[in-house]
Amino acid sequence: MGKALRINVHPRVVTLAEILGRGERDFEELHPRDKELLVQSDVELSDMVPPEQIARYELEKKIDSTDSRLKKAVLTTRLALNDA
Repeated sequence: MGKALRINVHPRVVTLAEILGRGERDFEELHPRDKELLVQSDVELSDMVPPEQIARYELEKKIDSTDSRLKKAVLTTRLALNDA
């Protein structure tokens, strides 16, 4: 009998993946901390979360983290174009 596979994944990521997989919540409804855990994990999210939602989350995160007004304006415009 072979050894069991070891997967290093935060337990909260497993729980969130199950919640998304069952359709109990949408990615947009999750707490920002939970979104960050999912995005930073090595778990393939494309089956549970549309790539557009992940891209939108990453753009919003960049907007919040930048201090440059010009960069914020560019990112906000890009976000608005993605929504259209």
